[in-house]
Amino acid sequence: MTKEAKRVEMLTEQAVIDAKSLSHEGVSVRAAEVVRFTWHGKWEMAALEWGALSLTCLTINRAIALIDAVIADKLGVTRIAPPPQTLYPQTTRSAA
Repeated sequence: MTKEAKRVEMLTEQAVIDAKSLSHEGVSVRAAEVVRFTWHGKWEMAALEWGALSLTCLTINRAIALIDAVIADKLGVTRIAPPPQTLYPQTTRSAA
């Protein structure tokens, strides 16, 4: 397994753990937002190191989308899914 594959696997596991933890009743929206901003910081660091279209950044985009969904659920609102170009920037609009 390559370093990038291991990194993606670790990030995916952490995103699922974070989302599950944040979905508990006792967790405030503010705490969930702090976690989201932490993931955004990870994305910025990854973008600088490997480029915004790297597999690592795409994985982090998906983690942020998952955490956004948890926050929206806590707020009781429906949040529109991110555009496919955010999660899969190599696809065209017609393919999404």
